[in-house]
Amino acid sequence: MRISDNEMKFRLAELLKANSRESTVELARKLGTNRTRIARLLDSMTSEGWITRFTILTEQENNDLLIAKVPSIEGIDEDKLLEHFELIDSSFIVILFYKDLHILDGIRVDEIRIAKKRVAGSAISQDIKVTCDYCGKTVENSPIRVMVSGRLKYACCPNCSHDLKNGKKPMI
Repeated sequence: MRISDNEMKFRLAELLKANSRESTVELARKLGTNRTRIARLLDSMTSEGWITRFTILTEQENNDLLIAKVPSIEGIDEDKLLEHFELIDSSFIVILFYKDLHILDGIRVDEIRIAKKRVAGSAISQDIKVTCDYCGKTVENSPIRVMVSGRLKYACCPNCSHDLKNGKKPMI
């Protein structure tokens, strides 16, 4: 059975999180499809905003990082920011090279920390229980993702996936 493009995009995204430098040939081999389909999906994912950037970090870029909490990123040269995160309180955590500390001149800074080394882990995940949108069972492994009327639904098995796709009323 051929995997849908949407499901293939999710699987492709997981592989790219682990190694964004993987060749399309290797990605196709791992996903059991052809290089042309992977290239088409990558183009689609980029244009749709699934993928916003591909990043390469050298060992030097992992060292001597400045982490600051600021109330706003307004006035900060975004080309110098390595990353930034908006927090629930609407403040920001910004990450930049220590050598670029000067770009915070004139900016209110609530807290500064210096990281001696960035340690990248595996893909970020949360231990969240996902329930099947058809039968209500807890999904044990990876859920099957199904697009229904433009909305993402989760199924625990191919039978529930089929019923969701065909518009059958959920049992729950």
